[in-house]
Amino acid sequence: MSHIPRVLGQSQGHAVVMELTLPYQNKGRNVTMDNFFSDADLADKLLQRKTTIVVTVRRNKRFLPNEFLAKKKLKLNDSLFGFSDNKCILSYQGHKNKNVILLSTMHTQPVILPGEKRKSEIVMYYNSTKGGRCGLCHWKVNKKGTVKCHKCCNFLCKDHVAKSVAYCENCDT
Repeated sequence: MSHIPRVLGQSQGHAVVMELTLPYQNKGRNVTMDNFFSDADLADKLLQRKTTIVVTVRRNKRFLPNEFLAKKKLKLNDSLFGFSDNKCILSYQGHKNKNVILLSTMHTQPVILPGEKRKSEIVMYYNSTKGGRCGLCHWKVNKKGTVKCHKCCNFLCKDHVAKSVAYCENCDT
């Protein structure tokens, strides 16, 4: 890829995403992105082109309401949802001093899945479509996951693959 032209006032991330998703726009696809690319205007523009997004959001984004910026407001494994137009913002307190904020144009309901960690459908979808880290390792360990569990779609490191089958320890029965 050579030079990607930018529209005046458009961020570099916005320009890159619009260029890279061009072949998939207007086809009902979803794009999962990192927080570098999170932008409410980008979400609206892609949604107009029938492309939804699920993206993590940095705390310094201007479009975030103040309720989503307070780290200590939520209890462990709690979620806070916010809806505006066709966008959903979620704050999930997955660890004691760390919460994650996600923006989704794909999800329209505040669905919490059953289980000990009470993760939302948005978090589970993001985790299943992003690449990378073992879903069972402690977040500080950050081991590279190379295999996906066939049942829950978590990436797994070699320490968490049960036997020689691609199921995680939680799903292996």
